[in-house]
Amino acid sequence: MKINFKTSATLFLAGLLVFSSCKQKEEEETAGAIELSGDQNTPRTLENRFESLTTPDYIVRGTFSINAAVTIEPGTVIVMAPGSQIIVDGSGSLKSVGTAALPIRFTGESKSAGSWNKILFMSNNANNQMIYTIIEHGGGDGSYDASVYCYQNGRLAMSNSTIRHGNNYGILVYTPEFTLSDFSNNTIHDIQLAPALIQPSHIDKFDGTFSAYDNGYNRIEVDYGEIGTTKTIHSTMVPYFIRTGNLDVVAPVELEPGVNMTMGPGSGVSVSGSGSFKAIGSVSNPITITGEQSVNGYWNNIRFIGSNNLNNEFQYCTISYGGGNASWDAMLYLYDNSRMRIGNSLISDSQTYGIMNYGGSNTLVDDGNNVFSNNQSGDIGN
Repeated sequence: MKINFKTSATLFLAGLLVFSSCKQKEEEETAGAIELSGDQNTPRTLENRFESLTTPDYIVRGTFSINAAVTIEPGTVIVMAPGSQIIVDGSGSLKSVGTAALPIRFTGESKSAGSWNKILFMSNNANNQMIYTIIEHGGGDGSYDASVYCYQNGRLAMSNSTIRHGNNYGILVYTPEFTLSDFSNNTIHDIQLAPALIQPSHIDKFDGTFSAYDNGYNRIEVDYGEIGTTKTIHSTMVPYFIRTGNLDVVAPVELEPGVNMTMGPGSGVSVSGSGSFKAIGSVSNPITITGEQSVNGYWNNIRFIGSNNLNNEFQYCTISYGGGNASWDAMLYLYDNSRMRIGNSLISDSQTYGIMNYGGSNTLVDDGNNVFSNNQSGDIGN
């Protein structure tokens, strides 16, 4: 193939000019911004220095480590340079409280998903707040893969805020001991993966005020682990996705009408000890527990092990595409003096039994109006 070196050189120079022009434009836009970097060891207020809601007040370069009380005024714009991040640690706190008319904005110097890394909360301080705050273009750290990352025994209250145009996850609550004291009226959209990835201990923090759309996966992803305190799982506009492994329920758990719980491959729920699992839907708002894929045995089961609790109940539920564990060979499994009540529900497409009432020590209460369909080993085994 004949190469036209003159044309190639022209194209290279044109590309270089475009890159230089974009870089110059970014530098011009942040020319009046105060730089934030290094350790912040004394209290500080970040002021709204310009009347405009788009003019940058500050720019973060590298890592801005907050080890003291930092307060951001409503209307402040903080630009995040490529690869930059904010870490709130030790006795530090980040109070980002805007208003509906004057939101606080963290935005990328480069307006592309993942152009900067994250805001990492590790301090257990009640002043860690993000209210009427916009976080955009973050999530660029492959190890701490979210725009807002909640870690160790830290704390955060977040409400009326938006995370958007990001790489990886919107918010990730990595550790069960983290305190997510509030998560209400938030919107997460245009995120590469899912809007949220959480530990089971935070599953009750989402409700009908949460909005998620135009994400790679429109769901609340829940990792495996223990639910050790009383939880109500609220109905939201997107399903809960149990990624893999078991939710170990050792405290009372209740699903609201309308909850959609999507089960990942090999996932399940284990109810034991003082745990209970109550899923009472309605005709107009049934509860759905089903596989991510419509394949018999895609997920394992909900099993009751020594849980003789009156709150173990399913009403107006659709439970399908489970039964994938040959040792616990049913989608709903009763074992060791357990109790379960079920009525007005559809149990279908199990790879094994629909319900297993193993041994003679369990109590299975059938309220009637249940429909069994395409359960490969049978509807009820014992």
